[in-house]
Amino acid sequence: MRNKAVVIGYFGFKTNQIDGQTIKTRNVYQLLNTVYDVEFFDTESLKSNKVAALTLLWLTIKHKNVFYLGAHNNLRYFFPLLYLISKARRGKIVYVTVGGWLYDFLKTSHSFYTYMIKSIHSVLVETEFLKLNLRELGIVKTELIPNFRLTPAIKTITGDRKDNIFRIVFMARIVKEKGVFLLLDFFEAYLKNTDAFNKHITLDFYGPVSDKDAKSFYERVSHFDLDVNYKGVLDPSDIYKTLPDYDLLVLPTFYEGEGFPGTILDAYLCGLPVIATRWKQIPEFVEDNETGFLIDYDVKQLSVKIQKLANDDRLLSVMKNNAQQKSKKYSAETALQILKKAMGF
Repeated sequence: MRNKAVVIGYFGFKTNQIDGQTIKTRNVYQLLNTVYDVEFFDTESLKSNKVAALTLLWLTIKHKNVFYLGAHNNLRYFFPLLYLISKARRGKIVYVTVGGWLYDFLKTSHSFYTYMIKSIHSVLVETEFLKLNLRELGIVKTELIPNFRLTPAIKTITGDRKDNIFRIVFMARIVKEKGVFLLLDFFEAYLKNTDAFNKHITLDFYGPVSDKDAKSFYERVSHFDLDVNYKGVLDPSDIYKTLPDYDLLVLPTFYEGEGFPGTILDAYLCGLPVIATRWKQIPEFVEDNETGFLIDYDVKQLSVKIQKLANDDRLLSVMKNNAQQKSKKYSAETALQILKKAMGF
């Protein structure tokens, strides 16, 4: 008989929300479902369906084994109830975190959240930094589960491109804190100094647009010709057909909740080097001068690094190969073994 469990998290199925939270939650569920009998509950349904709360309550009572991927509000308001039910049933909770925000949350919240998380079966985090910090709070049953992707079918690019174009892509939430405006600043600087680049530069953005930054973003993109484009939200099934068309992914983030951005892993899987900011735990995943470059949030530094890759085909080729090799570290097989061990299956 196969083990049974429930995955509780923000799947975003109602609105088809595509971001780091929903992609990881869906991947954890799909991966577990290959070897166990797994049900799921999409916490997005709580926003529009009051009856959904009863379904969630029933699933937490029904299942002794819970994989929990709750974010801030769910942790604050629902997790205490889940904790009490699990204790009464002598069940197990494995908390699979998304992003790097949990330590800051626990530092600024009432200590009973820390007490509860100390007492659950296991906490799985994306970064060594977060693992060490949670252990400093006394949450010793904390282990590392690197971000992962279910094995995708990746489009193969054969031969060298002959069009003398260097294609840059940004794929994340379109919001100031992810660095979109620094990229636009770069492109303005590039247009004033195109002679310094051996290739013609293009820049495409993919991702859901934040309401608070939508007006500024669309206005600035509209000032450029066809070389700068917003191309909407990529369905997860289309990511690996699209990214191989590019040469470089840039993520100049300063987002407070940053952990291991899945967009970096997607880039590596498609053989793209990454330029990212020295921010939070990003240096754990971008090896400076190996799989890409680390920069400060500075348009001049960004310009220098892009120019270096655009003008040196050999360096670009080496970094693309390094990125592809790096992606093998984040396999679904490794993640599954960690999930199984954490639950004690």
